[in-house]
Amino acid sequence: MSKPNLLKAALYGGDDYELCVTVSKTDQEAFMQAAESTNTPVRCIGEINDNDRICCYNNSGAELQFHNEPYMHFSEEIQE
Repeated sequence: MSKPNLLKAALYGGDDYELCVTVSKTDQEAFMQAAESTNTPVRCIGEINDNDRICCYNNSGAELQFHNEPYMHFSEEIQE
């Protein structure tokens, strides 16, 4: 699968096999220590801010533009 298709599959695909959690900045260090003590790999992938939209950035810090809608697991409409 090509790189653009891998990114598209990761962002819009319906198969998610890792948990995503939200931890406040004040609890982040304790969370990371607890994860390390149980050999649980974790990675910070973003942050919640006052912005009213979701932004994705590449490794160079440039914002990525997407025009697709995310996969809706519980939608009554058929997903293409």
